[in-house]
Amino acid sequence: MHIAVLLTFEQSLSKWKKNGHFDREIFYYKNLYKKYNIKTTFISYGLNSEKKLISQYHYLNIIPIHEKLKFSNFFIIRFVKSFFLFFYINKDLKNIDIIKSNQLWGTWTLFLFKFFTKKKILIRCGYEPNQNLEYEKGKFFLKIFSKLCSFIIYQVSDHIIVTTLDIKNYIEKTFKVKKKITIIPNYIDVLKFKPTNIKQYNNKILFVGRNSREKNISFLLNAIKNLPISLDILGSGFTRKNLIVLKKKYNISINYLGPTPNEKMPNVYNKYKLYISTSDYEGNPKSILEAMACGCIVIARNVQGCNSVITNGFNGFLVKNYLELRHIVKKNILKKNYKMKKNAIHFIQMKYNFNIISKKETRVLKFVKNEKNNNNVISKKMWLNSYF
Repeated sequence: MHIAVLLTFEQSLSKWKKNGHFDREIFYYKNLYKKYNIKTTFISYGLNSEKKLISQYHYLNIIPIHEKLKFSNFFIIRFVKSFFLFFYINKDLKNIDIIKSNQLWGTWTLFLFKFFTKKKILIRCGYEPNQNLEYEKGKFFLKIFSKLCSFIIYQVSDHIIVTTLDIKNYIEKTFKVKKKITIIPNYIDVLKFKPTNIKQYNNKILFVGRNSREKNISFLLNAIKNLPISLDILGSGFTRKNLIVLKKKYNISINYLGPTPNEKMPNVYNKYKLYISTSDYEGNPKSILEAMACGCIVIARNVQGCNSVITNGFNGFLVKNYLELRHIVKKNILKKNYKMKKNAIHFIQMKYNFNIISKKETRVLKFVKNEKNNNNVISKKMWLNSYF
């Protein structure tokens, strides 16, 4: 089987590399070939030079969009051109069985593929952008555009993969799509993300995430202000000036570690007892899953995405407000929590390891490839087996 993976609009392998996501993403498709003989071609918003990034893998290929579609410095021009991507790369996809989106955002580019060809379309939603936009104020036209595109692509797609039951329920209720949605969470390489004997820090906590509104780091800073602990931040979007202001405002010791390649993250997680997430909402949060796999005690807000992974008091903690977070941090910063740590590790190994996740997706890929009628639905037995 040969699949094409359409990257999120404006995303590329080079950006994956820069943000530290490249190795994690490529690992999945390398092993799809090794285990199930599934070849992958990436449709990337990059240049021809990206071919060097995967040149060592004969079963991976890339179609760099901006070698076909001249790059413009104006966003609106790049956006409009993306609708006509079909005319530029259709010939490169002759031997492709299925076109799979890496995320929902950008799938408007697939409308013409579905209209002019018989290619099967598999939509993957690691998160549902319309669901997330409901938490945002304003952005009226963006919300309308996103819902319209999503409605069309959900209807014409052959199948949909989502990472959580919350997302599945939202799509079914909002877009009236049923019987062609399978739940397949994000995977964790449990052979890499596991506990080690690295010495852990005392009085230090870890936050992983970009500096964006929905990550809501101010929630965490309010919770730990004036406490005799250090906060280590790993992610993008923070500036030296910004962190100096936060240190003074909250009287906290803050260390900024910057973006880190995913292959180095197991060593990072293993140095901390507590991992904190204060997002307003999540999809199926990879960093939380990775931290749990390494034995961190994860404390997160009781919000969508986090509460589908964490059972409060069993494999982590869920909090409602920053005072509750402050109390739990103070109580557990020096506590060993062996039982909770063991529960978290076991939970990830049983539910999210690569072997389980890749097997589920391969079954969906085979079903979609062999499906004769686009209106057919996934078999009852297979659908039931898609749940944990």
